[in-house]
Amino acid sequence: MVDDLYKNTILTDIVGHNRGSEQTQLNSKANLEKFIRPLDEIEKEAITNAIALCEGNVPKAAVYLNVAPSTIYRKIKQWEKTLAKDSGDE
Repeated sequence: MVDDLYKNTILTDIVGHNRGSEQTQLNSKANLEKFIRPLDEIEKEAITNAIALCEGNVPKAAVYLNVAPSTIYRKIKQWEKTLAKDSGDE
């Protein structure tokens, strides 16, 4: 994970080097955070959407995502561990 200080420094650099109010408004921190999402979040969304569209068939979803089914199962297990850890159910 990127720590908040580093993230804010990057965002300040991006916003601070723009010319014109339109570009500054477009690249404001709030707008950047709306359009730039963490890759793990995008990956999770892609995998869960593919599984749903394939009616729960993980091997079929894996074909469409161009990954091995074991990759999807491993990711799901990681998400479950993280969820259990966050909720204190370990």
